[in-house]
Amino acid sequence: MDESVLAAEHTPQPGGKTLLEQARADAERLGNDPVDVAEILAIQSFMGFDE
Repeated sequence: MDESVLAAEHTPQPGGKTLLEQARADAERLGNDPVDVAEILAIQSFMGFDE
């Protein structure tokens, strides 16, 4: 993986979280919201990523 990508993943963003920490928080929040889950599944299906 490119070093700039690795650095960006661990660089604090506004709010003090790294990209990885923010992604984990977003995933947890989205996983607990049935409307968001349905929207994500619809987008994945539209893009051909449905399981």
